[in-house]
Amino acid sequence: MSMLFTGGTVVTMDSAIGELARGDVLVSGERIVAVGADLLLHPQARGAEIVDTTGKIVSPGFVDTHRHAWQAQLRRSIPDVTDLGAYVTSTLARIAPAYTAHDVYVGTRLAALSALDAGITTMLDFSHNSRSAGHSDAAIQALVDTGIRGVHASMAPHFGDWDQQWPQDVERLHAAHSSGLVRVRLATLATAEFAGPLPAYGPRLAALARDLDIGVSVDAVFGTPSSTAISGWARTGCSARTSR
Repeated sequence: MSMLFTGGTVVTMDSAIGELARGDVLVSGERIVAVGADLLLHPQARGAEIVDTTGKIVSPGFVDTHRHAWQAQLRRSIPDVTDLGAYVTSTLARIAPAYTAHDVYVGTRLAALSALDAGITTMLDFSHNSRSAGHSDAAIQALVDTGIRGVHASMAPHFGDWDQQWPQDVERLHAAHSSGLVRVRLATLATAEFAGPLPAYGPRLAALARDLDIGVSVDAVFGTPSSTAISGWARTGCSARTSR
């Protein structure tokens, strides 16, 4: 199926084409096949669905590199949380342990749909409430069901009872989602100060990421402890594909 977006201001992100005050974008299937001033006569535009974007901006989708999607249904419910310590106490220590797999699905799907509505077409979900394999599966299924291009970054919970399936379950998740719009990577903390040594990045988690050939997303609190940890990774050879 082809779609032709016509008449909008096109942000191409291509130095050879530049920005078009009034232009067209032709999409066929999952690919952008042409960008130009007038594409109605383009061979692949024949039979395309026409979408009039006059007065609007057409641009590549935005990328959200770090979102705790499972928390989406908590929006505006904790106005007294004013700093990191209060967030850790209220959300991670009190609310997170009560989450079912279905709760994770609802939050993650809401987050992904909200992202798409805001023009974000790619989202990394730093999913740090993987209380069971079922919780992880629900989070991934929520991304799949929205159609977003997503990355499920799996991490153990900070507090409360859980199945202790992490990080070994990441291998199963990666095997099940090694292709398609949703992929899997490892999520870790920079230090052990909030949740103990298990989710803190180091040689063991670096080795797992290398073995699976997946990226690593690190949640870090800026300051001396995180800076010291990062310097230590360099000294101990904890190389992996990492991102903040």
